[in-house]
Order: sequence, then C-alpha cells, then structure tokens
Amino acid sequence: MQGRATISDAKPQATVPATASGRDYYRLVRALEHAQGFTVLLAVCDSEDLRRELTDRYTRVLSQRDMHVTQVDLAGADDLLARLVAKCPVQPAVLSAYGLERPQEGSDRVRRLLSSMNLQRERYRDELRCPVVFWLYSDTFADMVRYAPDFYDWHSGLYFFEPEAFDHSVASEVSHQLSFSDGAPALPLQQARKRLLDLQDLFADLEAARQTPRNREALFRTAGRVVRLMINCGRFSDAIELSRRMRDHAEKHGQEQWEAAFNNTLGIAYRNLPTGDRAKNIQQAIACHQAVLRVHTEDGFPQEWAVTQTNLGNAYWALPTGDRGENLQQAIACYQAALRARTENAFPQDWAMTQNNLGNAYADLPTGDRGANLQQAIACYQAALRVQTEDAFPTDWAMTQNNLGIAYRNLPTGDRAKNIQQAIACYQAALRVYTEDAFPTDWAITQNNLGNTYSQLPAGDRAENVQQAIACYQAALRVRTEDAFPVQWATTQNNLGIAYANLPTGDRGANLQQAIASYQAALRVRTEDAFPVQWAMTMHNLGLLYLAPDLPGEPAENRQRAIVSFEAALRVFTEENFPRDHARAVAALQRARAMDEP
Repeated sequence: MQGRATISDAKPQATVPATASGRDYYRLVRALEHAQGFTVLLAVCDSEDLRRELTDRYTRVLSQRDMHVTQVDLAGADDLLARLVAKCPVQPAVLSAYGLERPQEGSDRVRRLLSSMNLQRERYRDELRCPVVFWLYSDTFADMVRYAPDFYDWHSGLYFFEPEAFDHSVASEVSHQLSFSDGAPALPLQQARKRLLDLQDLFADLEAARQTPRNREALFRTAGRVVRLMINCGRFSDAIELSRRMRDHAEKHGQEQWEAAFNNTLGIAYRNLPTGDRAKNIQQAIACHQAVLRVHTEDGFPQEWAVTQTNLGNAYWALPTGDRGENLQQAIACYQAALRARTENAFPQDWAMTQNNLGNAYADLPTGDRGANLQQAIACYQAALRVQTEDAFPTDWAMTQNNLGIAYRNLPTGDRAKNIQQAIACYQAALRVYTEDAFPTDWAITQNNLGNTYSQLPAGDRAENVQQAIACYQAALRVRTEDAFPVQWATTQNNLGIAYANLPTGDRGANLQQAIASYQAALRVRTEDAFPVQWAMTMHNLGLLYLAPDLPGEPAENRQRAIVSFEAALRVFTEENFPRDHARAVAALQRARAMDEP
C-alpha cells in the first residue's frame, strides 16, 4: 500500500502594487494629483531604501503631469517650517519631507519639534501653499499623534509602507501547496517577529491616544498590520483575539470597511489555527469570509471581493467535515468567481495564484470523472506557470511544479509510464529551487514525493527505480526527523518500508527486515489513538511482511505476528467504514490462519 505524499501550504509572492503597501502607494499618488493648496499627507515607513524607492517613483509619475516634487531633508533642522518654506516653489509642486527622525537622534528633540509644529500649525497653513508629504518612522508617527494632535488632525491622507520581502514560510502540512491570500506578502519569520514587536508598541501608543476619527483610522490601519504579522509569525490565537476586538470596535463606530477587513483576517487566522476543533475553526473562517462578501461586493469592490472569494475557497478546501465532494465544488466555484476579477492581463500574479488553487481543488475532487478532473488540474497548473516562471517567481514556480508532479503521478488516463516520467521531471525541476539549504522543508517534501513516484515507475529497471525511491526517502529523513517533524517522519518511514519490501535485488531477507524496521519506527508516531487509519494501514503492511516466505526467523512465530497485525488492523478497518480495506485485511487474516493449521 503506497504512502501518500505530503506538500506544504505556502504563501504567494507579490510585487509592491499587489500588496497593502502597493495600494497605499496608489492612494498617495491619487491624493497628490488632486491636492490643492496646503495639504498634509503622512507616510509611515521604517525603511530608508523603500522610502527612497517610492519617492523616486511618484516623482517620475507626477513629473509627467507637470508637477514638480521637491525633496526636503529635515534632519538637524531646528525650525521645520522655515526649512520647508525655503524649499517651497511657486509653480504647482509637492514637498516630500523626510529625516524628521534619524536613528541616531534622541526622541526628546523630536518631541520638542512636534510640539512646536502643533503650536505653529496656523503658520504652516498660511505659509505653505502646496501639498506636503511627511515621511515618518513608526515611533515618530506615534509621537505626532500624542505631541502634535491638532496638526495630526489636519492630515488628509495616512499611508503605511512595509519593508516587504518577497519570500514565503511554511504554515502547515496539507495535500497540495495552497496559496495563502490575504493581500500581503509574508516577511521572513525573524524579520516579521522583530517588526511585530515594533508595531505592537505603536499600536499601544495609538490606543492610549485621544480617540478622534483620524486617530481611529490610524489605530485600525496599525492593527491591520499587527494582525497580518501575527499570522505571518504563526500567532493565530493572538490574531483572532485582536481581529475580533478591532472588528467589534469598527462595528461600534460604523466603520463597515474596517469591520470587513478584520472579518477577513479573522477568517484567515481561524483557517490556520492548529488548536481546538478543526472543523469548527474552518466553519468560523467560512462565516467570516461570507460576512466580508456582504460588504465587498463584486460591483463595488471587485478586487477585495476576489481576494475574499479566494480565501473562502481556501476555507472550503480545508473543511474536514461534511461531503468532501460538495466542499471542493464550493471551493471551485469560489476560485472561478475570483478569476472574473483576477484576469491574467490585469492581475497576472493573483490570477496565477488562483489558478494554482483551482488546480488543487480539481486534483482533490473525489466526484465525477477522475481523469477529467486531473486533466483540468494540470491545465490550471500549466496556466499558472505562464506567469510563475522560474526566473521571475522561482518559489511559486517550484510550488506549482510540485503540484503538477502530483497531478501527473495520479493521472489514471493516457500512457502511465509517460505520466510518471513527467511527474519525475516536475519534481526534479522543483528541486532546482527547493534546495536542502535554502528550503529544507519543501526540499524534504519534494524528495518524499519523488520517492513515491520512482516507486510507481513502470518503465526501466525496476530495481534501479526502487533504489532511487529509497535514496529519496533517506534524503528526506535528513530533514524530517522524529523530533522535529514526527508525523512527516512516520509517513516517510512507512514509504521507506514499502520500498524495501518491493526491492527485487540484494538479500531478500535483509530487505524484508529493513522494511519491518521502518514500519515499526513509523508506529512509534502512528498510534491507534492518535492516527487510527494510518496505524491500521501500517499494521496491515507489517502483517503482509510477516507472511513473506523469505523473512528470516521461525515461520510459525512470523505467522502469529501476522495474525496479530491483521486482527489489530481490523479494529479500525471495519466493514461499515472501510469496506475495501476490511475485505483485504479479512482475506489476509484467513490466509495467515490457514497457513498455521496442520
């Protein structure tokens, strides 16, 4: 009985325009295009490099509209207004002010400058006749809310920019790589944890500040950033608590859009929550995303609607209860709906991500024509790869290659040998990106899948194919250790046992003993209480080995061990719940007993 492959749930990469920061950039540009006279716009960013990149970008865009952007460095200035006035030109222009706080400067000085700004706010309005973008660090922004509250209340726009890294982290082990859609990319874990600590301090300051409509907007936006980082860091319970609190706060103040936003993050956190009742968590996620769709309609908010449809599809895909076929049909309907807004031309990366998820749903669909479902999955993955190229998006490309390999390996139609060889090619391609050093978990998953595929290869030298499978499983076990990844370790040990049992060359008795050792190792994790179905499967496989005539030892003792193994498996493989497995185990048990009779 072949072990099943395990693939990791991964988050998509995205360019700046597809993220929350990207949306804020476009909002900032639109505000500058339409601003008339003195206008205060606040841009919060803790990365000098990102601030320079975005400033250069809107400088080029606005120059095409005959608007000149003047950069003003406020570092070291004792009179901020005088420096700004000196730089303010007569023609239509924008002042882009930065350097109010440098890491080496003390916070006391900055607070004095902010207090002075608050007192002189009328002069700013009278002497500056153009829009001003104030670039602020998070700490400075919190200080402005506290020490310059009246000046802060004058702002016409508030924009947050994260120093985004295009990477992804493993969330959980599932059957395929499912793209995680929350509208923002994931930061590497260590960087995300540090960023989370900084933003939690800012959030606390904003909560303590005087609650005005503008302060609430800043509070909601900062809370949204904190929640996304909590999800990135795997702190799903904390994300649920904060999302629920901010959602209720938004509802209290009639902020429908923010209520929807926090329902969305609440749904994502519930879907990924590893504790509690899994089915209830997923049902909570579905309810949250359905609530979002009552606000984010296809006509009014097409992109937000598409993101939520994707998240809802992910939740239905993960739902462990109810009719699996119906759940996946719901997921397919959600992904197909999202593709009405996420077109290949307008939103290529989001379109590719959704194609990947749609492929996963078709690949898992248990109803209908199995071959047709997998052909549809393959078409979706191949479509995604038009955008997810190895050069442009290597990790997404590797993820989709992995999923494509699974689909080809399971495809029941066409030339079986060619399908398996195509699957092997996909896994080997993925390993060009998923190296052991750079992506050890994904590398081990792919090695395990590659081993499963070599085990099934009907063409070529059978012994060489099985030896290749054994090498892949042994490689995977370098990462999938019993302590670090016990469930995955047990899966690979079970697969290794299958491979040794099927190895046609070498010492047959030694191969069978090695297979038994692998199964017995797997049973340290696959217990009857914790993993009853996998335990029963491994017990059944173990019983078959004990009946093998080439197994060293006393034949009568081996037959008795086989009988004990089959009887144990039948405690789980009942006729009502597992009719096929029950029939196989009963037949094997009868054969073992017959061999034991005189």
